[in-house]
Amino acid sequence: MEEDKKYLIFSPINEYGGVNIEVSFIANLINEKNPVEVISLGDYYSNALGNLNSNVNYNSLDRIIYNQHSLIRSITDLICKVKPLSSPNHFRVENKFTTSSLIKVRNKKIKVIEKAISRSDVVVICSQLTAHFVKEIVQFAFQQDKKIIFRLTGQIQSQHLKKENIPWFRKISTFIHHSSESQERLSNFLKNSNNVIIDQTTILEKELLQIKIKPKKVNKFFTLSRLHSLKNIDAVIKAFINQSEGDDELNIYGDGEELIFLKKLAQNQPNIFFKGKVEFKDVPRVFEKNDCLIISSSSEAGPLVAIEAMAAGVLIITADIGAMNDRLPKYKFLYKKYYLGLTQAITSVKKLNSLQVQKFSIEFRTRYLENYSLSSITALYKKVL
Repeated sequence: MEEDKKYLIFSPINEYGGVNIEVSFIANLINEKNPVEVISLGDYYSNALGNLNSNVNYNSLDRIIYNQHSLIRSITDLICKVKPLSSPNHFRVENKFTTSSLIKVRNKKIKVIEKAISRSDVVVICSQLTAHFVKEIVQFAFQQDKKIIFRLTGQIQSQHLKKENIPWFRKISTFIHHSSESQERLSNFLKNSNNVIIDQTTILEKELLQIKIKPKKVNKFFTLSRLHSLKNIDAVIKAFINQSEGDDELNIYGDGEELIFLKKLAQNQPNIFFKGKVEFKDVPRVFEKNDCLIISSSSEAGPLVAIEAMAAGVLIITADIGAMNDRLPKYKFLYKKYYLGLTQAITSVKKLNSLQVQKFSIEFRTRYLENYSLSSITALYKKVL
């Protein structure tokens, strides 16, 4: 990591999620020796980067625009007064009035981005490959001769790999991937690009490693994620209903737009429990109370929750997504066919005896310590940043 440099991180931060945790981790790491600023291209939540160092400047593009431009602020406040919402007013700076040709709020946002880049030496982007404003950030940073590091936070999709993107992709100094699959896909598309693999770790390492690994049968399954359609929690509920028996239970942790739909799907099921949103500090308790994590997402870069499970020594059933093939090569409970594969995996896990479960748990924790520990991932980042 370069010293005596000013770092700037752009990311589409939202209320909670793995991206927020990763941004916070990177920012704190940089901040050990360098000043760093974080600008959210998404919304601004004061506690979204919960463990962020207090001397790291964190803001959002919308919030900056709202505070700097009195006309936009007045229009937005009026809209919020007529049609009030629970969210802060700055969430609504883009509206039919401010996006008009008279005000052009988007142009003002680009000026804020350019000003922030101008006062920085190194630009770090934590985002999906072609997210909103990413192209503009890369092009201006390149014009200003800034080092540009791109941490991909989602799986690379076909729509990202278009020929018209190649010119601005080439301006990026280094791409950081979670998995070999992601690295290979971009390397094949963008010849001679600089690609490295740095997977995730967990800042809850100490607490997770303190969880005792005991021989036990599996009967407490759980999910821990946003309740979003991409997470396929409905498939988990259906598969669990099909395979559960006796004192089996499914605990669903998290909140989101699918909550009502999922509760309706699970109605009259006395062994399915909705536990609500989990505070970050309470995540280790979730792993301690449960036996087997189910990951059913259709698209992920990691996911981070699997790294946490490995550190905790908790069994995992996972879809074949993101970095899971690298993390758990030839893993017995990694499935491809969503409902059928998930159902079969639940059946197989339930058949394991207590010593077999303990063996998997020890292997997971050992693999975490050897490949994904805080110290090892920190060392990799320091080489790149």
